[in-house]
Amino acid sequence: TGNVICGNTIIHQYGIGIQCYTPDSRIEKNEIRSSGKSEACIATLANTNTIIADNELTLTDGSRQFHAAVELIRSKDIEVKNNKFVETSGVLCTYGCNGSIMFTGNEIGLTGKQYGENTYYTAPFEFHDDKASFAISGNRFDVNETRASQLIETPEGFRGSLTFDNNMVSMGQSDDDNSFFSYLVRNVDKLSVGSNQYRTKKNAIRKMSNKHNIGIQ
Repeated sequence: TGNVICGNTIIHQYGIGIQCYTPDSRIEKNEIRSSGKSEACIATLANTNTIIADNELTLTDGSRQFHAAVELIRSKDIEVKNNKFVETSGVLCTYGCNGSIMFTGNEIGLTGKQYGENTYYTAPFEFHDDKASFAISGNRFDVNETRASQLIETPEGFRGSLTFDNNMVSMGQSDDDNSFFSYLVRNVDKLSVGSNQYRTKKNAIRKMSNKHNIGIQ
């Protein structure tokens, strides 16, 4: 246990930049540049108590294919903090996670990306058959020129909970009608929304939602 993966520069075309099975590990201060054909910058598999911090993650080729910058699979008690997602189509994608998943203090840039009902992957954040308690707190989302059905999406298999608070979501100065989120959060039954800041010149985020897509803002 307790691997330390620190200070590497990784440029890769396929697969995963860093994949960590080892509990109690730290993945810190790495620079990972992935092509649109790759699966993820960083992934954990059957992992517990690992910290992913202070990394810089970039999708290099401007692809609009979905790319999970961080992918957590059957993992428990993972902390993703203070990372810089320079230009990624997907940010966090999870499958079968438990315990606490913390996503805090990250900077996310999603400019120039398009998501929507006509694509299979519609959200930068996708939580699947998880039972974990997710906390997305204290992050800065710079989503200028981004069109998305939702920022956070969970399918029917999701059995976890989500807290979304103290985040800043900026649509920049864009007046483009194609720059929006229809839902900030969709299909989450146990949803807690705290104080967040929204910087936009128009109603770019159209509604918050619970599992049944009823606005609660």
